[in-house]
Amino acid sequence: MNILDALREDHRKVIDLFTALEDTEADDADKRRRLFATLKDELTRHTQAEEQVFYSQLKKHERARDDTEEAIEEHHEVEQLLQRMEEMDVASEEWMESLGECREMVEHHVEEEEGRLFGEADEFFHDRLDRLGEQFEEQKGRMA
Repeated sequence: MNILDALREDHRKVIDLFTALEDTEADDADKRRRLFATLKDELTRHTQAEEQVFYSQLKKHERARDDTEEAIEEHHEVEQLLQRMEEMDVASEEWMESLGECREMVEHHVEEEEGRLFGEADEFFHDRLDRLGEQFEEQKGRMA
């Protein structure tokens, strides 16, 4: 699978996890904790592999450098919010509000990435997209 398809697949999986979390009831804290742990793991493995395999290559191209740096900053903001959410009561309204904020941040990031960076990557790496996809999946696998 090429890297753009692999990233899209991960993006959809994460959005589905947000939806599953939003559909939980406050009194089902165990389910929320399990889903949140899965979400956090998926996001962490995705962002780390994406930065190491995809963004490291994009940053080599002047035209993509600023967008790539912005995307990395967005990753860090999501990571910080996820860390704060770990300290909250999953049954609280504050936790659900933070979940909504996190989803908005991730959806914004995905929209920008798939809109701008994917086009640049297709142009720069059209002949290496499959190989980068393999490297991305391998990197994610090492973090499991």
